[in-house]
Amino acid sequence: MENSGKDIKWRENIEWSNIWWEKANDAKQNRIALLGDSVTRDFRGKLNRRLQGRYVVDICASSSQITDPLLWKEYKFFFDCNEWKYSKVILNTGGQHGHERQCCTDKEYRELFRKSYKELVNSVYTYCPDISIISYTPTVEKENLEKLDDVRNRELAARNEIVSDIANEFSIPYIDIWELILTGGTKYKHRDFIHFEDNTNELISDYLFSFIH
Repeated sequence: MENSGKDIKWRENIEWSNIWWEKANDAKQNRIALLGDSVTRDFRGKLNRRLQGRYVVDICASSSQITDPLLWKEYKFFFDCNEWKYSKVILNTGGQHGHERQCCTDKEYRELFRKSYKELVNSVYTYCPDISIISYTPTVEKENLEKLDDVRNRELAARNEIVSDIANEFSIPYIDIWELILTGGTKYKHRDFIHFEDNTNELISDYLFSFIH
């Protein structure tokens, strides 16, 4: 995965990675892999319970930017270091971090983001041919969790447009939870400016379940 040489400079002060393998002693279990960030991590457990008896849901969540080579190293470790095979991989990565650079205003970075995401999809294909993409989720203002953050959401909408186009190009299912949340009114609540309350994560997992089912 290429970058412009600035991603290391623009890493966060603390970068993190979180890997979770369900039923680690059962190599025959049907598995779904979620690749995403802390938003993805919040609904993983609920989706795992929803799919009980059919699949378990593993996750590799990371703060790394989609254009940072560190991200693919984390994903490669996730796929290579175990004996399990995946029936499906669901991508929800590249949304909530790396906003120092803007797809909505910087044409060069927009093309780099697109190229990096396509490289990621091609790489994941080598591990599993059944891939879906989940849209990014809207954010709210830090001081007012009832008010959408228009500036940040403009960038997230630009990234959603890119990954939606890529999904169409690769004939990959695109699961739009962006519009689901924006049009869902007060039943979709944030607990901070990025992450959702428990009940909202339950609703997201129900929506994803309908696509998997």
